[in-house]
Amino acid sequence: MMQWLGKNLRMPTNAENVSGTFKVYCQFKIDTLGNVTNVKVTKSSKMDVLDDEAVRVIQAMPKWKPAEQDCKKVTSFYTLPIVFKLEEELKIQMIKE
Repeated sequence: MMQWLGKNLRMPTNAENVSGTFKVYCQFKIDTLGNVTNVKVTKSSKMDVLDDEAVRVIQAMPKWKPAEQDCKKVTSFYTLPIVFKLEEELKIQMIKE
């Protein structure tokens, strides 16, 4: 899951001139068919563009294997932290050189 999130997470262009580490906590439901539903931010990063991107990428996740209880598929809830580590463009260039 973490690899998939890493490949599909896009850096919002509105966050280009910001640096720091920002966490977004999202809660979501996996229904009995394995669909990701009801994605919502439970703890904001204080940057709407990062919160929106976290919700977008979670909503785009492929189907999950549904949870089971007593051999029956059941709905389950998850809370997932997504961490954005942003550095100013100048810092990124210096690291690459």
